[in-house]
Amino acid sequence: MDLEIAIPTYFRAETLASKTMPLLSAFDKDIIVLYVEDKIQESVYNQIFNNEYKIIVTNTSGIGEKRNFIKRTTKARWLLQVDDDLKSIINEDRELTPEEIKDLVYKGFEETEKANLRLWSIAPFSNHFYFRNTMTNSLKFCRGYFFGTVMKGEPVFTPIDCFEDYWNTLEHFFKDGGVIRFNHCGAKSRITTGRGGLQSHYTKQARLANEAENCKIILDHFGSDAVKIVKKQRGVDIRLNYRYIQ
Repeated sequence: MDLEIAIPTYFRAETLASKTMPLLSAFDKDIIVLYVEDKIQESVYNQIFNNEYKIIVTNTSGIGEKRNFIKRTTKARWLLQVDDDLKSIINEDRELTPEEIKDLVYKGFEETEKANLRLWSIAPFSNHFYFRNTMTNSLKFCRGYFFGTVMKGEPVFTPIDCFEDYWNTLEHFFKDGGVIRFNHCGAKSRITTGRGGLQSHYTKQARLANEAENCKIILDHFGSDAVKIVKKQRGVDIRLNYRYIQ
């Protein structure tokens, strides 16, 4: 099957080169595509990577718009999206090797195709205490740091930026009847705390305000039976009803 590994990235060229790319070293370089915001970023990334990878300028800001651009323009049947600050993929006792990550990716797409679904992911946490040797197709959160989409039918687009991976999970679940999640492994990443990254578009206060607004949009669209909004010490968060049945 035709596979593309898409990495939306912003001011993290050196981090991407030292952390995420070694994890993907078992894949051919010509299927890895970096999606950057503008021509300035394109130049920076080409310098760091010596023009080894295809780079596409999106002329968009924010992760939601970038993911929509990627889905709208990819020619691949299998689309894997990876965070630009992914440090490792881990299971109960160790980090996965690049070859094991490759096997996981192909198994993810094969199982998703077999189930006639479109979205798959790994567990959204890195604490091995919570890992289970299971593959589920119920309403479980598919975090945006490492997930695959079978590009068939009308793509699922997101109208929001913060919590766009919750929207992606819920929309696929309701449209397709399920999402695949491998619960035996997760990833270590500094998505919102590392230097650079797409969260750099926001001040802390602006991000909190955007999160609250996007939570309300998700709740209004999908309903309180499937989604719960919970208050944190600062801001709000989303919880999915894992026992929800359509």
